[in-house]
Amino acid sequence: MSSRILACALFVVLTAAVLVAWVPRYWPVTILHCGVFVIAIAWLLVHVFRPAPVRWSPLFVPAALAGLWGLLQLGAGLTVYRFETSKASLYWLSNAVALFVAAQVLRDPTVRRGFLKALAVLAVVIAIAGTLQYFTSPQRIYWIFPVAPWVYAFGPFVYRNQFAALMELAIPLPLYLLLSGRRHRWAYSLMSAMLFAAVIATASRAGVVLVMLEAVLIFVLAWRRGLVSGRTLVFTLTPVAALGLVLTMVVGFQNVWSRFHESSPYALRGKLAASTVEMIRNRPLTGYGLGTWATVYPEFATFDNGHYVNQAHNDWLQWTAEGGIFFGLMLAVLAGGASILAWRTLWGVGVFFVFFHSWIDYPTGEPAIGAILFVLIGAMIAAGRREALAA
Repeated sequence: MSSRILACALFVVLTAAVLVAWVPRYWPVTILHCGVFVIAIAWLLVHVFRPAPVRWSPLFVPAALAGLWGLLQLGAGLTVYRFETSKASLYWLSNAVALFVAAQVLRDPTVRRGFLKALAVLAVVIAIAGTLQYFTSPQRIYWIFPVAPWVYAFGPFVYRNQFAALMELAIPLPLYLLLSGRRHRWAYSLMSAMLFAAVIATASRAGVVLVMLEAVLIFVLAWRRGLVSGRTLVFTLTPVAALGLVLTMVVGFQNVWSRFHESSPYALRGKLAASTVEMIRNRPLTGYGLGTWATVYPEFATFDNGHYVNQAHNDWLQWTAEGGIFFGLMLAVLAGGASILAWRTLWGVGVFFVFFHSWIDYPTGEPAIGAILFVLIGAMIAAGRREALAA
């Protein structure tokens, strides 16, 4: 019962973080971090009075080191901006704690199944609301709260690629449930199609490519592992493809199609990446301090287009520039281990694709996305060597 309550509390905290992701102030991040730490303390108290085996994973080590790395930079005076490094340290520490807590409270298959289904439903609700909002009132969050004139909102997100990242994390869940069970197949087919159509509507090029690859990969791996027969696969794939096509026609594909035909779409990202590489070369071991990329970048900028640049649009290079090569390697080990778990579970494949998406953008720059990413890694650890999620 305690695991169910803590899992519900974790879901509530993640939901709240997603719903207020658009707020430009720091209090939404504080709510997320405090919520995670409170749940961890509650789990610890329950564990003290009702001892139970702790689910262990080697991935706890790089996650914990990443969480403590910023504190080490602060203590050793290795950061150029202590305040930003303090905030970034809380981000990574909260993610590490969320991973550990999820690995403990989601061990029960029934609790884990309910949590992941709830997460899929949350993503579908965000997808529907975000798509409707984008077409009817793109510059107002929830049709109420205005955003900057140059910003187009997608549900609670003010950046299309972070909205797409949530869809990338979520779409494997209904797809796997569709393939592994016989009940509610049309519901799971419709949920999958809705998530895909929402990414089409946002015109996120990387998001469209990645969710398509996710779907293909899950269907192929499910067939290769004998989860479904070839005949069943065809009958399962057909309604998903049909619904996806219909919903794509409803939301329209012209915007994303035109974006694919832009000349030199990644020219800006290439320049930012080159500058970030120079940062790494200048401080390869210690970095400049977690969270300080925007502060340091002007020193290495090679152009000025009149806009403020707050991210490198490449999380991996930015992490390495801020934390040094060792920090980047720690996260690479974490991502590699999580990817192995993702192939094993199938429903966690979105974790791999978000880490891949991070090579060309900054999806984890939104704390809610980072928290969900780490919670899903924890859920995969909780599943152990089980490859199936009972439907």
